Parts: sequence; C-alpha cells; structure tokens
Amino acid sequence: MTIIKAKDFTEKLSKAGHVRYTKQNASLGKYGPKNPKIISLGLGDPRPDTFIFSEVSATVANLYNKDGSSDSTDSAQTTISLSEKKSPGSLVEGLDVLLQYGDGYGVRSLLGYAKNLVKNSHCPQYEDWDVIISCGSTDGLDKATDVFLNDGDNIIVDEYTYINAIKTFEAKSYNQVSVGMDTEGMIPEELDRVCSNWQGPNPLKAIYLIPTGQNPTGTTMSLQRRKDIYSVCQKHDLIIIEDDPYYYIQFGDAPVADGETTLSPEYLSKLPGTKNLLPSMLLFDVDGRVIRLDSMSKLMAPNLRTGWITAQKRVIDVIRAHTDTTLIRANGLSMGLLSRLLLEEWKEEGFEKHVAFVQKQYVYRRNLLVKSMKERLGNMIEFSVPETGMFVWLKVNLPDEAKREGVVDELFEKMTEKNMLMIPGFLFSADQKNPNVKDIPYFRATFVYAPLEELDMAIERLETVLLEFGCKK
Repeated sequence: MTIIKAKDFTEKLSKAGHVRYTKQNASLGKYGPKNPKIISLGLGDPRPDTFIFSEVSATVANLYNKDGSSDSTDSAQTTISLSEKKSPGSLVEGLDVLLQYGDGYGVRSLLGYAKNLVKNSHCPQYEDWDVIISCGSTDGLDKATDVFLNDGDNIIVDEYTYINAIKTFEAKSYNQVSVGMDTEGMIPEELDRVCSNWQGPNPLKAIYLIPTGQNPTGTTMSLQRRKDIYSVCQKHDLIIIEDDPYYYIQFGDAPVADGETTLSPEYLSKLPGTKNLLPSMLLFDVDGRVIRLDSMSKLMAPNLRTGWITAQKRVIDVIRAHTDTTLIRANGLSMGLLSRLLLEEWKEEGFEKHVAFVQKQYVYRRNLLVKSMKERLGNMIEFSVPETGMFVWLKVNLPDEAKREGVVDELFEKMTEKNMLMIPGFLFSADQKNPNVKDIPYFRATFVYAPLEELDMAIERLETVLLEFGCKK
C-alpha cells in the first residue's frame, strides 16, 4: 500500500504563520507535569489543590426513548461527573488536569475521540494529518485563515456566505473574492474562471466553503460537486477551508412530507444517520490542502464552544502555537463533560442515536415550514428545499411596480411590524461595494428555533406582507 504524505505548503504561510512555525518548539510545556522526574520551579501553573471545584456533575437531558423516539415518558435521567482526580479505569482526565493550563491541542481524551471520529467518518487520504480542539468553527476559522493570510491577501468565498466569516475577513483586511452559486453551492466553472482570469496584486491562496447546509443559502454540494471544486483548487493551488458545522444535520433523500408521514418508520429510514452522510473533502484530499472545521454547536449546544480542526500536521502545529499564546486551550469543563458523555456514557451507539434524533427533529420542522410556504405563498417566492442544515433561502417575486431602491429594507420593516423575522440576503453578501446587492429581495429563514405551532403562523404573516407589496400567488 502506497503511503501518501501531505504536500509542504510552508512557502504559503503568512508572516504570523511563519513565525509560529519556526518558533513552535519554543514552548516550555513539554517540561511540565507529564515528566514526574522533574521538580518544577519554572512553570507558573497553579497548585491543583487550590482549584475552586473538586467535583462537577451534569444531568444529561432525557431527549428520547431507547428506540430514539423523542416522545420519551421515561423519567430516568443520567448524571455524568468529573472528579478531582482521574477515576480508576476512566478514559477522562480529572479536574486537576481539566482546570489546569495545558498545551493548545486540548485534553487528550477528547482529542483521541475527535481523531477516531475523523478517521472513521472522513478517511483522510494522507498519513501525516492531525487534529486540534477548537472553541467552535468561528474560532477555528480565525486560526485557519491566520496560518496563511496576511492583511490585504485574498480569500475566495461564495457569492453569499456566513456573516461572521465576512466580518472576520473584513476585520483582518482580507480582500473577499466572491464566486457565483447555484442550487449545489459554488459553481466549479465559475471558480475556475475567476482563478484563471485573476490579475489582482496578490495571488489567490485560499478559499472558504460551507459545503453542507451552507449558511445562508441552505445548499449542499453533491459528491461530484465536492470533487470538482477540489480539482479546481488543485489546479490553482488553493488552500481549502472546509467549514462544516451542519455536517450531521443531513436529511439524505427524505422528501417533503406531511407531519404524520414524517414520523413513520419508513420515512425516518431515509435519513442518513451517521453511516450514509456525504463525505468531507478530506476523503479525496491527497495533498493536505484541506483545513476542516468541525463543531459541536449545532449537535450538542452552542455555548459549549467546542469543536476541532483537522489538517496536515504542519498546519496543526502552527495553529497549536497560535492557541498556546491566545486561548491557551479550549475550556476544560466543556471538554471534560463531552469526553465523559461521548467516550463513557453514550459511546458510539449513543452518539448515533443522538444524531438520528436531531435529524428527525429538524427534518420534521423543515417539512412543516416548506409545506406552509408552498401552500400559503405559491409563486410569491422562489426557493429550493434544503437537504441539510437549518435554513431556507428564498427570493421574493416582486411585481415590476414594487422593484425600487430600498425595497428590501421596506420589506424587512413591514415583516417586523407584522411580528415575523427573516434576515435580508444582502447582509450575507461579500460584495457590499456593489450598489445593486442591497435591492435583490433574498431572505434567509430558519425552521429550527421557533415553536412548531408558530411556524405556519410566521408564514401567514409573511403572506400578508407580500400581498401588500402586490405579489401574486
């Protein structure tokens, strides 16, 4: 079997990335408590017996029955605990480690879990890949871009993309180069055209993508689309930042159906669970050019602020050096509780059950919202049914007499007057200098937060607004 090694992209490192790469071994952490022979009078780690917590417990929400259904009547709840010291036979560190300073990689129990999940789910194609724990995708994005991009450098993005990514790139003075999209996300031919015709002062080095359940458009790249995008990135030697926080919220081939049908075993069998998900670009990355961002925010809870970054080891080492001097490492309590839950309480079966539960909840909500939109709004809007994630991206079909400067702001204000909210599409555009963007009537709706009984009510209110603007069903 041929062993594939990642390409060396160190010549592309940013100024900060280069400093971190060359100084990465300067950390004194290797001389810390891992070596019991050393009597340390050097490191400034506080004594664990002064830590304020000696035990931490959390009750795991009783979300579903043993069969994975969400209408649980079983009142028994599970409590997981973290003790001052690592328990005999446990895989998870004690609070003396979890609450202490440590290196930027993260605690070893969760790091091991993440590596195993990446290996089994995404099958990286080269040998020298690694993982580091992050504080979620936004933290990961900040660090991933910092590895390769300087102020004034270019980053390729979707025509419409994650608003916090836009703000991050603006704050770092990156030039955002937008590429056109269709119902599967970024168009490979458009990406190739932009790269081939590029004449800017700085070369194109990196691309930012959300391939699964894209925010804001809800688009999901097919397997072939992912391969085609990767091929174009190879051709033009681009670093790929693959941000995939909605990865496990895929709906597979499950069509829009009524509520009763959605709850049937036959329908639920169409959901992919953990075994039939679309793959990460890691699956065909033979160069080590993909930096993958995973997050627990959408699957567990947002403010656990825990995720991980997967990339070739050279890149992970640079990110670790960055983390060492900023966060130091991700939150120990979050990492410890997740490790206990995933490694010792749920294990593989429990994780699979939870993924199935979340997919069921969100496909049910998607179906309710989409059916309401079709029935109440008809031709007043255009949209594609999302196959993944949390969002529906729609365009209002305004009559000619309503097309005017400022109309999107008018629509937004009228919606809020009617007590319903969607986010105007222009806020997700990286091309803010284009004066026409603000008046294209795109909006992002989400089906995951509002109470079920209010989803149809929201669309009823939207119907009233659109009728006032002369839209026709």
